[in-house]
Amino acid sequence: MNPNLVRTLSCRYKNNALRYIGCTVLPGVVLTGFCAQVQAVVPEGLSELNVPGFQWQVPQSMCLSGVQLHIRHFSSDSGVMPAAQSLVTYTGLFQRVLTIRRKVVLSGLSSGWHWLAEIDASSTGAHGYVSALHTGAQVTGASPFASERSFAWLPPQARRQFDHQHIVDGRRVMQQVYSIALPIPALTSYVRRQLRTDGWLPEPQLAGSSGGMAWGKAQARLLLFAQQGTAGTSLYVHYIE
Repeated sequence: MNPNLVRTLSCRYKNNALRYIGCTVLPGVVLTGFCAQVQAVVPEGLSELNVPGFQWQVPQSMCLSGVQLHIRHFSSDSGVMPAAQSLVTYTGLFQRVLTIRRKVVLSGLSSGWHWLAEIDASSTGAHGYVSALHTGAQVTGASPFASERSFAWLPPQARRQFDHQHIVDGRRVMQQVYSIALPIPALTSYVRRQLRTDGWLPEPQLAGSSGGMAWGKAQARLLLFAQQGTAGTSLYVHYIE
């Protein structure tokens, strides 16, 4: 699978009629650029952050390939280094520090969670986020998306490589990437036949000029984009329930 496929395709359609599509970027274990919430267990340390001089946004949560990830953005009137020092002092979550030009990255492990903070300079001081990625055993109340099965209309040899699910305005949004050992023409023919059998209708006005396929069924919307590889096809699936 092309490692840039998710990033490229997530951004490709952000200006079309499917207004729920955002840009998903995965730098290591940190995921930024999403604007939705999931019903999940938010770690206490994130929901109760209290650092003097910081303005916090509401925590955001998601399930990323079955792993819980939570993030909370902040801004501060302090500079980058004072803001980083305050996060270390008042949270007790971070044991390591990395400086990259005008940016400071803090990280640490606590109670089965990997904590990371990124602090950047802003025109009024500093801004950034604190994120928590679950690394321990499965927790009670974990995301219901973790055991989600593949779509029935996919061919049997489809193997899911990436899964990002969240809730936007009360509707479930799924972004997935599958590797499928079929050439694009064979895959496209199979998927079209299965979708029509399942009651989906093509919506070419939403597919754009990039070779994607768009389908609708009642209130649900489905956007597909295939990319040929050496061992088969990578299929990007964007589904709005």
